Amino acid sequence: MSDIRVILSIDFGTRYSSFSYALVADNEIITNDIWPEFLGIPRTNTALLYDPDFNVVAWGSKALIRDSPISSTK
Repeated sequence: MSDIRVILSIDFGTRYSSFSYALVADNEIITNDIWPEFLGIPRTNTALLYDPDFNVVAWGSKALIRDSPISSTK
């Protein structure tokens, strides 16, 4: 079994969030740029959408869609 070590960086910003990682043995830092509905963008919106029972039903840019049936409930 190999000894694989990883360094992980998570940035929870007030507007956007992202993460990067690197294998300790390599000199390459890999920044995630694959998010639901978006490719090539290194960050996503820092947002969660909850249903009336406080379950997370969407996160990132999907949580900001205004015509979502859950976000328009009263």
